[in-house]
Amino acid sequence: MHTYDVVVVGAGPAGAFLAYLLASRGASVALLEKEQLPRYKVCGGGVTKKARQLLDFDISSTFERTPHVGVVTLRQQKTLKVALTEPIAWTVMRDRFDGALVDMAVKRGVKLFEGRQVQSVEGRSVRVNGEVFHGEVIAGADGVLSRVAHTARLRTGRQVAAAVECEVEVPAAILERYADSAVFDFGSSPYGYGWIFPKREHLSIGVCTILSKSSALVAHMDRLLQAYCADGHLLRRRGHLLPLFVGPEPLVRDRVVLLGDAAGIVDPFTGEGVYYALKSASLAADSIGAFLGGKVANLDGYNVTVWDTIGPEFMLAKRVSKVLYSHMELLYDLCLRNRFFATSFIGVLTGETTYARFISSSLRSPLKILTGYLRR
Repeated sequence: MHTYDVVVVGAGPAGAFLAYLLASRGASVALLEKEQLPRYKVCGGGVTKKARQLLDFDISSTFERTPHVGVVTLRQQKTLKVALTEPIAWTVMRDRFDGALVDMAVKRGVKLFEGRQVQSVEGRSVRVNGEVFHGEVIAGADGVLSRVAHTARLRTGRQVAAAVECEVEVPAAILERYADSAVFDFGSSPYGYGWIFPKREHLSIGVCTILSKSSALVAHMDRLLQAYCADGHLLRRRGHLLPLFVGPEPLVRDRVVLLGDAAGIVDPFTGEGVYYALKSASLAADSIGAFLGGKVANLDGYNVTVWDTIGPEFMLAKRVSKVLYSHMELLYDLCLRNRFFATSFIGVLTGETTYARFISSSLRSPLKILTGYLRR
């Protein structure tokens, strides 16, 4: 039996950062990853400013591009560009970004176990192919289909959204055209959007929908590819699931906690997950550290802190998604006719603007835009 203060399952941003933070505070930590690292991860790969600010170490070596121009389109038409003084995000390849976080954790003393597919969680023990890892706390950071959540009977009513992403090699002229831009194409898929993020040697292009079932996503992706890079060479195409926020729900059972995608902590409108993976890791580290240090009797405070911190924004985001995904033309008209609204909207997409501020800016938009739309 392997015995540690904390056993973390999943070496993505949430798990790796949690392991790093706990080891930095003196805890003994095992980090279990089902695959061999580095491993490819389907993701747009945008690290926002607020995500970067959570890290107390430099990860700039993983950056691919730094786009400053937000481009909003409607079904590949009616292009609106907004140039920002701050980067929209730093784009990364997730194998390198996640690897940098894992490397920092290992340097702090975390014991990494690769190729460990978790079978079950029983009390404070994690079973992996005949091995048993025992911890005072078990942290599930093993993604949207979390084995930890399932065996600990947490998030039993989970709902998922869908996305498809491609890595596309394009001619140098097209790569240069998008080098400083992040494109958000609304209406590319029903109740969803498409995106183009520039990487060093290719473009990451994807489509997502908040609908739990969408068999036509690949067809929507093909239309997006045809519109933006018909001359590109497809390097890879992968589909993946995103957890849908259904409302605050228990993330703790006894000494098992969930974070990141495993906890369903993903923006209900944009699908942004990297920032919330890091943020939930930070909140979990505080609660677990207090528990291990004898300052609190249980981990229930983590659940309260997560939903007090993130819950109000997510509830607003859920409402925004229902309204805007149902009225794409209205969204675009507001962006086109009101620069302040457009800037605020791009701020929401990049995580620099809260949903509360965004809704406030929407109310300042000219009433004639709204009434004109409703009369159509």
